[in-house]
Amino acid sequence: PDDVLHALGTGELEVLRHYRTPRMPAYPSARFGDFRARTRNSTGSLSRGQVMAIGRRAASQYREDHGMRGEVPHSWITLGDAEMAEGPLLESLPPVKRFGLTHITFLPNINRQGLDPSHYDGVAEWIRGQFELSKIGTRELKFGSRLEALMAEEEGGEALWLYLEHLTESQWQDLLRKSGDEIRQRLSQANPAIGELLERYHSPEAGEPLTDEELKDMVTELAGHDFNQLIPALGEARRLEEPTALLPWTVKGKGLPMEAHPLNHSARLTPAQIEQLREQLGIPRGHEWSGFPEGSEE
Repeated sequence: PDDVLHALGTGELEVLRHYRTPRMPAYPSARFGDFRARTRNSTGSLSRGQVMAIGRRAASQYREDHGMRGEVPHSWITLGDAEMAEGPLLESLPPVKRFGLTHITFLPNINRQGLDPSHYDGVAEWIRGQFELSKIGTRELKFGSRLEALMAEEEGGEALWLYLEHLTESQWQDLLRKSGDEIRQRLSQANPAIGELLERYHSPEAGEPLTDEELKDMVTELAGHDFNQLIPALGEARRLEEPTALLPWTVKGKGLPMEAHPLNHSARLTPAQIEQLREQLGIPRGHEWSGFPEGSEE
């Protein structure tokens, strides 16, 4: 992607700025104006990118197996949870194991929202089942580290885990849209032991009683936003030879005004909201497009 190339110092700033034009296509297209030179394959049809990635992995591995080139790097395939329902993608999964493809990791983003306002109850279980039917191992990344620490508490922690673990996807989305005070009330009403836990628990960072704002941050910081969960999981997946699928739960629009909103698929930030986000992220004015500092880990 152009944003990654720019951050790494190999992309063009004007290319990034061009993405704010109203003429930008919804999906990369080799037939669309200025995007033509940078787009090798159109991805207007959902799942095509993932299917092509599997094909390229197969071709690269064939060349490696026959001594035509050196070691093939690990392949990462990202996709949306609703995209998993696309026929071509489902048909491309069984050959991964059948033809012995290795060092390949799938990353379906479990945000429980599609193109329309509906939520998909059971989508995480269904996606896991599709990979397992194709003999591809799975690992679900659901709760963030801070929430897991809260659920590990001896008194009330298990009750909290049981309640959150058995929420349907639509119930999760409803909870994510609540304020911290409403989340506290919802959890306390579900089980008095949870309410007592929330009253008793002290934030490890501040050493103070858990505020409503901190509680909301805990609940909405699912594992897909938690680097303490993601980085070790990605490292483990890279070391595996067998194909695998990581299933990270996320919140669509995390940290933005339309966070988890049922109509956020096509929502756009206003200039004022972009300015507020810049300040929230601590980005100095005029450095919105700065890349990673030279010599940094990135």
